[in-house]
Amino acid sequence: MATCSIAFHKMEKWYERIVRWLHYLAPVADLSARLWVARIFWMAGMVKLQSMTATVALFRYYVSRAIASSRVGSLSGYGH
Repeated sequence: MATCSIAFHKMEKWYERIVRWLHYLAPVADLSARLWVARIFWMAGMVKLQSMTATVALFRYYVSRAIASSRVGSLSGYGH
């Protein structure tokens, strides 16, 4: 019975160590995910600003708008 208790104690220490590391790594993972999403939005904004043709194509093929046409949607997103 004592060997079972020692093995359980070792496993518990490893578990606590892993949880502690995950606790410290969680903010790094959060920041990485936020920067990844920010990069996606930044690149989409740059595509919109680079050319009106690309903006119209984005709204025509990738953005579904029930009311407005692709031309109206692209102009409203372009900012001019």
